[in-house]
Amino acid sequence: MILLLALASCANPTVITHVYYDHSEIIDVFRYAAGGRDFLVEIRGNPTTAPKATFDGAVLAAMHGRHGGPPAKFTTVPSDQARKNYRIVFVFGPAEYAGERAACAGADGDPSSPTSGRVTMQAAFCHKERPLSSSRVKFGPISGPFDSLLAQAVGQATLSLVPYANPDYKQQNNPILIS
Repeated sequence: MILLLALASCANPTVITHVYYDHSEIIDVFRYAAGGRDFLVEIRGNPTTAPKATFDGAVLAAMHGRHGGPPAKFTTVPSDQARKNYRIVFVFGPAEYAGERAACAGADGDPSSPTSGRVTMQAAFCHKERPLSSSRVKFGPISGPFDSLLAQAVGQATLSLVPYANPDYKQQNNPILIS
C-alpha cells in the first residue's frame, strides 16, 4: 500500500527535458534587459478552457520571484521603458520539433488548444530572434490556469531560463548582447 501511494505521488511529475544556454553570462544579460523595468513575456497557446487573459495572468504570476537576477515586472503589455529587443516566450503545445529558435522567431506552428492530458511547453529567453536560453517542459494534466502543476512548471522553466548562478563557468568567446 505504501509503495502504491509513493508511486501515485510521482505519477504526473514536471519534467524538464531540454535546457539550452547560449553563453554563461545569461544573468548579466537578464540584469541589463529586465532590471527594475517592465519585461515582455509572450504567451502562445492555452491548454486550458479558461479565457486567454486569465491563463496569461496565471503564467505571469507563476514567474515572479522564480528567477535569478534582479526583480523584473513580467508583463504581456510592457511600457516604453522595456528593452524592446528582449523577451521571454512560452509556447504551450509547440509543434513536435519546434525548439527555442522557432519560439524566438515566432515560427512555432499552431500552439495548443485545451487538452486533458500532459502539456508540453517550450520556454525561451530571446534577444530579437536569437535564443539566449531555453527549456522544454512536460507536465500535467492540469485542471485549469490556477493548478499548482502549471505554476510549478512555469516557475521551473523561468528558473532554468535565468538561473541563480551562471550555468557554465568556462571562459567563452560569446559576446554579451546589449542593444
